Amino acid sequence: MDKLRVSDSEALVLVQSLRHVPPPPLDIRRCSEGGEHLVWTVNDALVLRVPADQGSGEEPLLRERRLLELLRRNDKLAPLVPLCVDVGVWNPHGRQYALYHKAKGVSVESDPRGVTRGTEDDLVAFLVGLAGVRVGDALDIGVPEGEEVDLDEVRGRATAALDVLRRRRQLMELDEVISLEKLDAPGHVQSGSSVRRVLTHADLKGEHVFLDAAGRVTGVIDWSDARVGCPSVEVSGLAVAVGARMAARVAKRAGYEADIVCKGVIMARCSGVLCLEAILRGHDDSPELLVRRQLRRAFEEFDA
Repeated sequence: MDKLRVSDSEALVLVQSLRHVPPPPLDIRRCSEGGEHLVWTVNDALVLRVPADQGSGEEPLLRERRLLELLRRNDKLAPLVPLCVDVGVWNPHGRQYALYHKAKGVSVESDPRGVTRGTEDDLVAFLVGLAGVRVGDALDIGVPEGEEVDLDEVRGRATAALDVLRRRRQLMELDEVISLEKLDAPGHVQSGSSVRRVLTHADLKGEHVFLDAAGRVTGVIDWSDARVGCPSVEVSGLAVAVGARMAARVAKRAGYEADIVCKGVIMARCSGVLCLEAILRGHDDSPELLVRRQLRRAFEEFDA
């Protein structure tokens, strides 16, 4: 599928047509965060998102708005969940869009040194609050069920990709960080027989978690990938956002069992290795430097 292209001037015309936007002059800026979405900030107060894949119609955006409304009814989650102020179709172009209030502060990815113990405490509270949302309520508004990941299959592909990266000497500064042994769970950790399925954000990377100057979490954005499934996916996201060490602490404090923690970290490591190899083959357009930073964090030592 060809990527959707929307110029900044076109985005400005779209924004000016919306009744929820203040009158000119408008300061509209394209954001680097995206990939699945084209994203602009408006007066540093609103966020415009246009899905890159326009083939699914409005329903994904409407489903996300329903989810945000559900989450905002939870007192623990409401302060961290962005308000969706508009979802619609921009005619005559027929492009779906959504408009949100912008989270205050900056993303973890843009200022990783801003992460503090307060960040950790807030992430624990966030995971606990999310686990308290009734799965039935999420399913009723259309949140899909996530597929179970075959960790052995993913690990096998990541092992092959790592071998390619080493043979081509493409790991560079990561050569001493990444090892084959770190794609396996510690020997003392046993796989659980069953896992309670919960509502998950499913993409808790650094671009989606916002902090204030004191390191407190002010917002968790982009709920388009939300799923009902194994909570290990949250550990995976946090491992690339704040590092495996803190991700493991957060997950354990939130009540996650050791096998869930390990699965999440290993998934982050495997996904990162696969992504880097695909980038260097020209099969993935993710920013290489970003993925390298994420890999360094995901391969931190951690206690399960």
